[in-house]
Amino acid sequence: MKVQKKKLRSAQRRLAAEKRENTYTKIMELNENNDKQFFALVNKQRNARSSTTSILKVNNRLYNNSASILGAWAEYFEDLASPSVQDRFDSKFFNLVNNDIEILTDIFLSTREPIQEVTEYELNKCILSFKNGKAPDVDKSTIEHLKYGGQTVVNILTKLINLIFKTVAVPNNLKIGIGCPLFKNGGKPKEDPNSYRRITITSAIGKTIEKLHLSRNKSSIKNQQSRLQKGFTEGESPTVAGLVVTELRIEAKEKRLPIYIGLTDAKKRLI
Repeated sequence: MKVQKKKLRSAQRRLAAEKRENTYTKIMELNENNDKQFFALVNKQRNARSSTTSILKVNNRLYNNSASILGAWAEYFEDLASPSVQDRFDSKFFNLVNNDIEILTDIFLSTREPIQEVTEYELNKCILSFKNGKAPDVDKSTIEHLKYGGQTVVNILTKLINLIFKTVAVPNNLKIGIGCPLFKNGGKPKEDPNSYRRITITSAIGKTIEKLHLSRNKSSIKNQQSRLQKGFTEGESPTVAGLVVTELRIEAKEKRLPIYIGLTDAKKRLI
C-alpha cells in the first residue's frame, strides 16, 4: 500500500509540474502574440486563492502590509539587477571581455553601412500590426495612443526612431518596465520572493522600435545564429531545446560519456 501511495504522489507531482510548465509556456507565447489572453492568464495565475501573500521575506526581514511589500519587491529586484563581485570572480577575464566589447563596438560604428531611414508608412504599418487591449506601460501609454494619435504622432515618432538608429542609443525611459511577480505555485512558500517569476510590461514605443529593428534584420539574424538556438526564434520553443538536451543525456548515458550542462537562468529568469 505504501509503495502504491508513493507512486500515486509521484504521478501527481509530475502532472502538477507539467501543468505549471504548460501554463508558463502559454504565458510566454501569449506575451508575444495575444495581449488580451496574456493578461487574462496572468491575472488568473495571480488570483487571491493561489498567488496573493500578506507577508514577504526579503534579506531576512518580514514585510506585512501592501506598501512595505511593494518596497520589498523593489529592493529584491534592484539587488538582482545590481552587479555583484564574488570571491571566485575572474576580474582579469571580466576586464578582457569588456575591452573586447569596446573594440568591437568601435569597429562596428566606424565601418557600418549607412542605415536606410524608417519611413512614416513603414512605422504606421508596424504600429497597426500590434493588437489592442494591452495594459499601459509606466508612462500610462498604450499602443492605442500610437494608433489613434494622428499624423503628428507618427511624424514625431519617425524622427525619434531614425535618430535612435543613427546614434545607436536608446533613451533610458524607453528601457523602463513594470515588473509583475507571478507566483509559481507547486507548494512553494508565498512569502519567499524566489517563488515568483517576473513578467515585465514594457514601453509601447520601445516595443515598436524593437519590432521595426527585428523586421529589418530578421533574415540576417537567422542566417548568423546557431541552428541550435531555440529561444527568441520564430517557429522554435524552449520545449524543443529541452528535447535536444534530453536526447543528448540519453546518448551520453548509453555511450558512458561525460556531459556538462550549464543552466544560466533556471532560478531567476526574466529579470
